[in-house]
Amino acid sequence: MLNHVRAYFLQRPWLFTILLVSVLVRIPFLDDAFLLRGERDILLTGESLLHTSKDLYQNYLPLQFSGLDQPSPPLTFYSAAVLDVLFPLRSVFWGRFAFLMLASLNTLLIYDFIRVFSNKKSTALLTTTLFSLSPGYFHTSMLALEMSLAFPLLLAGLVVYVSNRRVLGWGLLVTAGLAYNGFRPVVPFLMIYAQVWFWLEHRSWRRFVQECFFIVVVYGLIFGATVQLLDGDIVRSRGADIAFVNY
Repeated sequence: MLNHVRAYFLQRPWLFTILLVSVLVRIPFLDDAFLLRGERDILLTGESLLHTSKDLYQNYLPLQFSGLDQPSPPLTFYSAAVLDVLFPLRSVFWGRFAFLMLASLNTLLIYDFIRVFSNKKSTALLTTTLFSLSPGYFHTSMLALEMSLAFPLLLAGLVVYVSNRRVLGWGLLVTAGLAYNGFRPVVPFLMIYAQVWFWLEHRSWRRFVQECFFIVVVYGLIFGATVQLLDGDIVRSRGADIAFVNY
């Protein structure tokens, strides 16, 4: 494993430089401010799950996490528990550092994604540099939130999917949707967009339509089945936020 990683970066020295710089410039700012309430809930719940197998309200291995400031999918909290094994999530710095390590994968995946579509190394390096040092991403990549987990899964799913490993790519994209609610309506459109890549190779409209229909139906069934099982509390809380005005 380590030999593969070493060989990967030896073949891409500029990419390793971009990755190293993007991580190093963020480290001094990790504990520059207090944790957001959403970050606090994720880190404390992850630590509680690791040590007691219960959430902050003493529910044993729950699939729905309620009573938190910002309800998130269960995959986020259980991932925080796994990260607590690798990093001591008992401080602002280490809690955010663990999620920064996840977010740093985006640098590698953006490079591979652009390289697959453009087939140009210079374009991939330029895009990766601009993305890694952009102000918006600079801020969000330092936060211990579900986006740091879901975005690498989404990019990895796209890279694998267009590399003709569709089953694994499908699994990663679905997992990204399970990790971050904001990606759920986006994932099927990204998969259909990826199908255009295969259509350009095969030029078969019938196959293209069949596969797009399969994506929409199966994806809809998967997430329709998980709404009540995993996200019942989130759906109800979002519904309670809707205001109706009676005149």
